[in-house]
Amino acid sequence: MFANAALVELCVELSHLPLPSLKKKIRRRVADVIDALEAVPKSVSLRGLSWAICVAAASAEDEQQLFFKSLIKEIMKDTIPGFTNFDTVLTIVENCWSRRLEAPHEHWTWRTSMNSMGICALLL
Repeated sequence: MFANAALVELCVELSHLPLPSLKKKIRRRVADVIDALEAVPKSVSLRGLSWAICVAAASAEDEQQLFFKSLIKEIMKDTIPGFTNFDTVLTIVENCWSRRLEAPHEHWTWRTSMNSMGICALLL
C-alpha cells in the first residue's frame, strides 16, 4: 500500500516535467492503490493508512474520486467528527480536486492543497 502511494507521489512530483506518459502512470498507480485497498479484508482497519490514502486520493481522476470519497466516509463512519486524520484527509483531497477543476493549468497535489489551506498535519 505504502509502496504504491510512494510511487504515486514520485510520479506527481515529476509531473511538472514535459513527460507525456506521466499522467497515465499516475492514473495507473492510483488504480494500484485502489486495488490494494479493495484487497484488504473488511475486518482490518484502514485508519493507519491516512497518508497513503491522501496521496492517492488527491491524485485521483474523476472516476477514481468517488471510490476514495466513499472509502474515507466509511472509515470516518464511527468516529467523532474532528478527531481523526481522515477529517483532514477528506478536507485536503476535496480541496485538491476542486482546485484542479478551477485551475487545471496549475499543479495541485495534496501538499499544495494543504499549504493553500494553511494545514500542517502529520498524516499517520
